[in-house]
Amino acid sequence: MADSLQASSNFSAVKDSFTYHWMDKLGMKKAADGINKYFKKITLKTKNNAYKDAEYAAVDFCANLKSIAQKIKAKDPAKAKQLEDKAQQIMNEYMAGFSSQQHMARSENIWKNLDGLNTEVYNRLYKQKGGFFKNLKQYKTYITTDIIAKDRKAVFKQINSSKSRISNNISDVNSAMKQALYDLQVSVDSSNKKIVDIVKELSKNLDEAKNLAGDGEKAAREKIFKQIQTNLDELSKASVLSTKDPASSKATLDKIAAMKDLIKPESYAKGLAQEAMTDIKTILGKDSAEYQAAKKSMTKLNDKLNTAIKHEDITYEKLAELRVGSGPTDVLGIIGPAALAAMLVANSKDKDERISRTLTGGIPILGGIGMSYYGTLRGWTGAKNLVIGLLTGWLLNVVGEQTDIYAKNYRSEQSKLKNAFESLAKLQKNQNQDKQTTITG
Repeated sequence: MADSLQASSNFSAVKDSFTYHWMDKLGMKKAADGINKYFKKITLKTKNNAYKDAEYAAVDFCANLKSIAQKIKAKDPAKAKQLEDKAQQIMNEYMAGFSSQQHMARSENIWKNLDGLNTEVYNRLYKQKGGFFKNLKQYKTYITTDIIAKDRKAVFKQINSSKSRISNNISDVNSAMKQALYDLQVSVDSSNKKIVDIVKELSKNLDEAKNLAGDGEKAAREKIFKQIQTNLDELSKASVLSTKDPASSKATLDKIAAMKDLIKPESYAKGLAQEAMTDIKTILGKDSAEYQAAKKSMTKLNDKLNTAIKHEDITYEKLAELRVGSGPTDVLGIIGPAALAAMLVANSKDKDERISRTLTGGIPILGGIGMSYYGTLRGWTGAKNLVIGLLTGWLLNVVGEQTDIYAKNYRSEQSKLKNAFESLAKLQKNQNQDKQTTITG
């Protein structure tokens, strides 16, 4: 099934690559690059903060392990030494893969390797024979992420490998397989009934694997993974027969291979953190205060590191979009609507129209801009940023129109009330004048 949300991001690629291309032709490349670098700093900030949180969590967990090691040293010095060694190994692995120096260097290498992406995207969209506007169906997915897919996969294969050595539990494996199946669904032929049925069966397999627990979990998991392997083999055969395009076929087979890698025993082997937890449970029991405290800090480490890696993944895509030229179009997207909103309000005939245009035009436009800019700060990419910006503008427009109706009704009632008071005052004045005339007469 095609990922329509991702495919809609091609709108961003079309406008971004076009804008950057012509800024380059008009001698404004330096300005465009300066804007992109400014947004790059903002994008990296969110990722860097996430890794700081993950590092604090790693330090906290390792301190927990060392504290427990001290408590059990007299009773079991060998296990105590084992826990201390595990704590050191975890920190060594963390610093080797996720220290500030490591993840910031990765980002700079990614940025460097993405140089020239604008030219490649622009040529595919505007110059290539049978390009975007001549064959819209070929872009069922996002062109920018399609181009960077191979390099991105290689980077995150290494990142995920480093992470799994530190911490790797079944929920991580299940999440990875769910994502792999989602990626696979984008590539397969959704018009082929057999393929659709196999994908549904794979989804069912993953749901069964997710709910496994208890003494028979290992045997049940191995059985389900064998079913997944069989279904993936069948999907490979069906996909090869279904498509005549070698590139599409290869992309699908690569994603099937990636999912097969996840059901290999080494993919769901325990990480150092899980091994340490097993040691603590063996010595002190799972109901002990020490085990529960360590479990809590291990869960925090796992969650924080997963979050940081997710931010790095989003950052990769955002850096690619900046290389295509999203920075200048983001700035133009702010200046243009802001000028339109100002013009709408400035050209109002009177105070009432100025208020009305502010509520129904100015605030929705500026609100949509604000949300899109916030999305840039948060590292939201193409489709998500676009959709949320548009939805914000639409919601503010609905609120603005209702507020305008209430404001108009309020002003109308105020005007009626004012006229009534003026009429009453005039009537009283006339009555007083009549009385005065009668007395003097």
